[in-house]
Amino acid sequence: MKKKELMLVIGVAIGVVLCFYLIIYRPSSNEIEKLKSGMHQFQGIGLREKVMKQSHVKKKEEVEELTTRVDRLAVRLLGAEEEDSFMKELRRIVANADVYGDSVKRNGVIRKGEQTYLALGVRLKGSFEKVYAFLRAVEDMDKNVWFDEIKLTRAEGGNGIVSLDLSLSVPQLEELE
Repeated sequence: MKKKELMLVIGVAIGVVLCFYLIIYRPSSNEIEKLKSGMHQFQGIGLREKVMKQSHVKKKEEVEELTTRVDRLAVRLLGAEEEDSFMKELRRIVANADVYGDSVKRNGVIRKGEQTYLALGVRLKGSFEKVYAFLRAVEDMDKNVWFDEIKLTRAEGGNGIVSLDLSLSVPQLEELE
């Protein structure tokens, strides 16, 4: 009888363990797995949001940098309302260069590729040093100035005097449509 009782106790114990496993442990472990999965998804969403926020900050910084670069470039281009002041500045440089026979002439607006330019012509005479100083002063202006053609010849009569025929162009700032 002792063997039957022992078998019965072992059978009941196995039954209790099996019931515990099926009723309590297995559903709980499934719930834990679901919670873990949800936590990973939540962490993934948080990570995605963090990456998107970092990307947004990076894009914002890139836009600010590009805006700064465009602003710096736009300052160097000639706006439509700045043409008169630019011509006055160029004439002032000619006057300060201590040269004679000076003429600054507007040759119209030209297009090179996608860019429009104000075309100008300058004629003057003076010593080589004075003409060179004039060219350096034009080059140092706050606007981009392109020397398209420079003709430097010995003036009639010599005496160290040279003639300068200069064609230059200034890129214009175009209004966006």
